[in-house]
Formats: sequence, C-alpha cells, structure tokens
Amino acid sequence: MKKILFISVLSLILLFSYQINTAARTISRFEIEKTGQVVWEVNSKEKILFHDWHGFEDTQSCKTADVLGNILNFLQKNGYTCVTVSELLYRSTHMIPESFNIYPSKRTQTSQINLMF
Repeated sequence: MKKILFISVLSLILLFSYQINTAARTISRFEIEKTGQVVWEVNSKEKILFHDWHGFEDTQSCKTADVLGNILNFLQKNGYTCVTVSELLYRSTHMIPESFNIYPSKRTQTSQINLMF
C-alpha cells in the first residue's frame, strides 16, 4: 500500500496530539520531539492534516510552521507522498452532493458526504 501524507492547505484540523508551549531558544529540542511524534502518528494512521496554531499567551507564535520543513523532509525520505486536501478530494471516487444541508430547514431528508480512502 502506498503511503500518502495529506497536508491541509486551509489548515483545518490537527490530527496529531502534541501541543507546544516552548520558547524559540529551545527550537532544536522541539524539532526532534515534534518529528518523533509526527512519525509515530503517521505510522499508526498514515495521514496527517496540519493546523497552524496561533501560539499561547506567553509566546504568541506558532512552532508548527518552524519545523514543518524538517518533518516533510523526513517523511518524504521514508516513502511518503505529500498532497493537498484539494488533491485528496480530486482523487476521491465519491461525488460530493450539491447541497450539504449543514443547517437543514423543515425538510426531513439531509445529504451525507461519504469519502473512502
């Protein structure tokens, strides 16, 4: 089975559970820890959508973008292919319904999106 890494262009969701509350001076240690965590998640789920966090009260900056290059290089060297969410949807074999019915009105039927990967 081909390994594929999905990268969210819209930064919608974060699937790996690792919160960073670190200062820029610890970025080297952070890169190693972050890469290890992401690799563990990729091995167990085989897909990641990255979300760029806006920082914490004490840092007001995001470290995800700082280490993304190292993470992507590591994963690409290990056989993963990076694609955008747009490409993921393009590769899907299922059609997305015209009406999402996110906020259904008085109708009793609702649309459902089923994507298989």
